[in-house]
Amino acid sequence: MLMFEEALLRVLKSLEDGEKIKPLDREQLRQHAHNIGNNSMVVSTWQNTDKSIKDAYIHFPFVPIYSKVFEQDTASLTISIPAVYKHLVIFGAGRTNGAGGGRDFLFVQFNGDTSASYGQEKWLGSAGNVIVQNVTSQTVAIVGLLSQGGSAAGANGSFFALLPHYNSDYFKHLRAWMMGVQFLIYSEWGNVSHITSLTFTPAADSIAAGSAISVYGLF
Repeated sequence: MLMFEEALLRVLKSLEDGEKIKPLDREQLRQHAHNIGNNSMVVSTWQNTDKSIKDAYIHFPFVPIYSKVFEQDTASLTISIPAVYKHLVIFGAGRTNGAGGGRDFLFVQFNGDTSASYGQEKWLGSAGNVIVQNVTSQTVAIVGLLSQGGSAAGANGSFFALLPHYNSDYFKHLRAWMMGVQFLIYSEWGNVSHITSLTFTPAADSIAAGSAISVYGLF
C-alpha cells in the first residue's frame, strides 16, 4: 500500500507540474487497480455468490426452517422439524381455493398424529363481545385462518403462532392469533413426544397458490 501511495503522490505532483507520468508510477497504479478488481470478485467462505452472508454465519436467535409462497394449490404440507431449537414460531397468510366467501381454519398435526389427542380453546372477538368455546378429543390443532377463494379480491386470512418448548417431555401447547376475524386459539397436544414434523391442512379444499407459510426455530 505504501508503494501505491507514494506512486499516487508522485503522479499528482507530476500532473500539477504539467509533467508526464513516469512509466513505473503508471504501472504501479495499473497493478493496484487490477488487484482491487480481483478482490471484488473473490467470494469468501462466509459469503454466498451474490456477496450476501450465509445463514450459517448469521447468529440470530431464530433460524428459518421453512418459508414459501405457494406456486400451486396444495392440499397438505408436511415440514420436518429439526431438534436443535427450543421454540417454534409460525407465520402465514392466504386463501383456500374453495368457492365460498367465508373463512376456513388451517389445521396442524404433530408427527402425523391423527388420533383424538388434541384439545382447543377458541376466543372470538365479535362486535365488542368475546365468545369462548372449549372442545376436547379433537384430531387436529388450529394454527391459522384462510379466506375462501370466493372472497373479495385481495381478502385473506393471516396468522401468527407460537409453539414453545417443542422438544420437551410435556404436553405441547400452540397459541395462535388470527386476523380476518379476531381469533385467539389455544390448542394442546396431549402427547409427550418431541415434535419432529408439522402437517398443515385446511379445514376444506386446498391452500391456494399465492398463500405463504413460514416456520422459524428459536434457540
